[in-house]
Amino acid sequence: MVFNAHNAKKILEKRVAEKQRQDALEQSQKTEELRYQKQLQKKLSQLGRRCLDIALDGQFSYEHSFDDEDDLRTLVEARGFKVICEYIEVDLLDAKVRAYKPDDRSSLLRRLNSAFQQFRGLVLEHPSELTDFNEILDQFCGAPEPIAHICHLVKVMHELNAEYSSNSALSLQLDAKLWNVLKPIQGDISIFDPENEIEEIERCRISWQKISGGSANEYPGDLFCARKLRCIALPDFQSLLHRFSRLAESAAEDMKSSFTLRLSDARGSVSVPLPDGEEFSFRLAISDFIAIYEALGYSIKISGQGPDISMQVSF
Repeated sequence: MVFNAHNAKKILEKRVAEKQRQDALEQSQKTEELRYQKQLQKKLSQLGRRCLDIALDGQFSYEHSFDDEDDLRTLVEARGFKVICEYIEVDLLDAKVRAYKPDDRSSLLRRLNSAFQQFRGLVLEHPSELTDFNEILDQFCGAPEPIAHICHLVKVMHELNAEYSSNSALSLQLDAKLWNVLKPIQGDISIFDPENEIEEIERCRISWQKISGGSANEYPGDLFCARKLRCIALPDFQSLLHRFSRLAESAAEDMKSSFTLRLSDARGSVSVPLPDGEEFSFRLAISDFIAIYEALGYSIKISGQGPDISMQVSF
């Protein structure tokens, strides 16, 4: 068989089509990877802001679930944080009740209370026929905490419903009266599953309380690293934050929208001498200071360098 031009052309077209498909696949994978990395960085930034807010309040950990977020957890740990996880038991009914909006939870409580009182009235009206129901009603003693009160009511009404369903000795008239009470709350008591009351879940928290040295992933102005957040949460920096707030308040009282502080930047540390003579020193960069106070809503303008820096704070 002679290998003619037509055969060569078919092979070329096939190879070109295969190359185009391969290039399209690689481009799609690159696009998807870029999109994923962008989403990952966005999550990291949002998590960093939440942790900063916690540190600014003087706390040393933030609870966060890393379900299906192994890459995010790796990035967090690379910044010097410890991710501490433990398994805890969760009351599923409690969680479901807490998930209700406040108004819906109040409506739920009213329906359950109404049904309970109606049941109590029927028991008093037919004491000999409803002995088993009375024993269940007597289990309810209420609770001072609203969520616990509702949960206990749900469980008692659920048990009353189960007793009603299994009791075949009721008269038709009494059966109808009981069902009139139970029917409106069927959806309410169905949130309780006695076979699955407790669930074990993993709860993780990001901690910056105990760290060992610095992190390779520290960048000027980027506060989301364990060492910097620990510095912010420590009492000395908290004291500076309070003094800073008083300076802003004093400026506002004098009808000024700004005030100025003198700073000194040397050997990787920033010193902050206050007007009353007290001085604070922290192993942070000037850009870190700017990021901290901008996170608090202030506008910062820096002039000068080295031992003579002026920081104008506007609000």
